[in-house]
Amino acid sequence: MEKESMEDGIRFVASHYKKGAFDRVKAWNLTTATYRLRWRRRLTAAAAAAAAVVVASALTIVYYGRDRQPDAQVTAPYEAPAPAKKAEDSTAKFEFDGVALTDAVKEIEKAYGVKLEGVPSEPKELTLTFEGTAPDLISLINESLDTNIAIAR
Repeated sequence: MEKESMEDGIRFVASHYKKGAFDRVKAWNLTTATYRLRWRRRLTAAAAAAAAVVVASALTIVYYGRDRQPDAQVTAPYEAPAPAKKAEDSTAKFEFDGVALTDAVKEIEKAYGVKLEGVPSEPKELTLTFEGTAPDLISLINESLDTNIAIAR
């Protein structure tokens, strides 16, 4: 019986034998390939776990972060500031009764905050009552006394 089982074993090996099946190099390559496959699977699983942690963290921050934001403040609509008034556009009241033109010019410059040019050097007297803007007053003085006074720009 022993001889028969031995022959069956030899027949089995002979029928399934492939050249190089027991080569040490091929066996080593097969073993390293198996290890590589196992490591790839482990690395893939680790990468997937890390990605899941990052996504869960981001979702937590977004979800719970909403409650930590300050409430929106309601503000009034924007109103543009009024354009600055020029000094010469402001109004002032004057009463001159026989005042020298040079003295009147000094008062006008002081009241309106402007500088006048073209004031004649010869002595002239000014008599008038006026309330209004600097350009209107200068125009009235020029017509009355035949002068060329102007506001310096």
